[in-house]
Amino acid sequence: MPDRNTPKPAIESLADLATIVSQSLDFQQLCTGHKNVSISGIWGSLRGLLAAALAQSKANLLFILPQAADADLVAGDAMAFGLADSYALPLSSIEFKASSIKDEDYAERLQVLQQLRRRDESPVTPLLVTSYVGGVMQRVPTPEQLESSTRSLKVG
Repeated sequence: MPDRNTPKPAIESLADLATIVSQSLDFQQLCTGHKNVSISGIWGSLRGLLAAALAQSKANLLFILPQAADADLVAGDAMAFGLADSYALPLSSIEFKASSIKDEDYAERLQVLQQLRRRDESPVTPLLVTSYVGGVMQRVPTPEQLESSTRSLKVG
């Protein structure tokens, strides 16, 4: 039990809350040595706080949620708690084809994949990807397919 005389950490922004949670002993024990962690019973903005805190100990984090609409909410909440790179991976209604780019959700999925592809071996900032379970299970192009179909445009 914490000592009542121990000074409380100063909270000046929501980002400070994520840091306090990530530095707690119980939270560090939860994260240490575990590649996959399953947590239930967390609702509302606490999911974003938890995601932002987890991202402080993991370079790349996939946060799977039970409802499709929650992916956008948790990604936004995590950014409010100080996480700079947070993206929702939507579920697309069509499969990977050349004409799929007309589907807005599919285009967003490709943007998230591009963000993942740009990550180097030892990223400086954490990346959070939130998704509904169906969105994670949906097929995506391979890295090779994504590379061969990507074009870069520049001035001049």
